[in-house]
Amino acid sequence: MQLQEVFDQLSSGEFSQLCIGGNQPGVIDENNYARVVGHINLGLTAIYSRFSLKKGELILRLQPDQTKYQLYSKFAVTGSSDEAVRYLIDDASAPFLDDIIKVEEVLAADGTGLPLNDPSNPLSLTTPSSLTLYVPESVSLQDLTIKYRGNHNKLIVEDGYIDPEDTLLDLPESHLSALLYYVGSRVNNPVGMTNEFHAGNSYFAKYEEACQALEGQGVQIQQERTNTRLRSGGWV
Repeated sequence: MQLQEVFDQLSSGEFSQLCIGGNQPGVIDENNYARVVGHINLGLTAIYSRFSLKKGELILRLQPDQTKYQLYSKFAVTGSSDEAVRYLIDDASAPFLDDIIKVEEVLAADGTGLPLNDPSNPLSLTTPSSLTLYVPESVSLQDLTIKYRGNHNKLIVEDGYIDPEDTLLDLPESHLSALLYYVGSRVNNPVGMTNEFHAGNSYFAKYEEACQALEGQGVQIQQERTNTRLRSGGWV
């Protein structure tokens, strides 16, 4: 869907009683794009964290005498950082964009699944944080495949402007209401109580209800939208 569709829905719904930046109620003009898009980015991350909407893969090349690996793009081979060792293998045509929300599975070079976060297994790999992978010394040097739950590509406002009609959101229509309620909650929260009514809390309750309804209906994206940079790059 276009970002403009989200703007239109917010203007006629969640923002309809709000004067954003001194404008008429519900109006989202260019001067407020950055503010509103910031809330939308946070809402998309919340939804992508809660629902399996995007899957990704990344190759980790194990290094001698190293057990802890940070999963940031500065350690990717296509990156432009000054890191001496870049152990994340990606491809220039589809570089790693720091979109990991959660590591869900790790495969050995032969495709065998490795134990992950299993406290009963002393040989288990662990994720001390969402973007850190600990690999025991007992795992032989090889290329591991990391499968992860991915985040939505961040919407970028450059010089205060973004073209809402030329900006696409990879979000199912089924999850649009949840996004609108999330954004409505964040924007209304600073307003606080009005005649014993807190709009921000009300919208957040609606967001929770919408998410719970989606979970109850089993509305998930089952097919893996896997990043193919690894295979196209000839690494696996």
